[in-house]
Amino acid sequence: MTEDQIKQSLLDAGWNKKSVEEELSESQIQQQPKRKLFWWIFGGIALGFFIGLLLTLIHPILFLLGFIGTPVALGIIGAKRKVTLHAPLSDEPLDSREKIITWIFCLLAPVVAGGVLYFVWRHKYPKKAKQANKISWLAFLIELIIGVAVRIVLLY
Repeated sequence: MTEDQIKQSLLDAGWNKKSVEEELSESQIQQQPKRKLFWWIFGGIALGFFIGLLLTLIHPILFLLGFIGTPVALGIIGAKRKVTLHAPLSDEPLDSREKIITWIFCLLAPVVAGGVLYFVWRHKYPKKAKQANKISWLAFLIELIIGVAVRIVLLY
């Protein structure tokens, strides 16, 4: 993609002209090399194994659907991914409302919510991403401690 094409795509996406010029002058737009298909498929196999285990609860043959379908889907996604445009970086920490929402999500599903928030925010809001990741690990530890305590109480 040429610089003019990037500039036009940013303008089409709703960026104002001043922001586009700043981005291009500061080289904040990073061209991400095409990810190796191997890593996308490897990640799909790992994820597909767990999805297959969940589908096994419905019917044992569905394990193959998750185990084969997920790497194929992620392989297609990885093969088509070429360039990523990044918006301006912000070093703002989570505000109080975002912290409350993050804690709620992380208490409901700590590993999944923390991972989603981290990978969504890691380029645009790196400080928020790190805070969300820490909150998810704290929520996981809290749930682990409560789970062990309840288990001990129920056994004795």
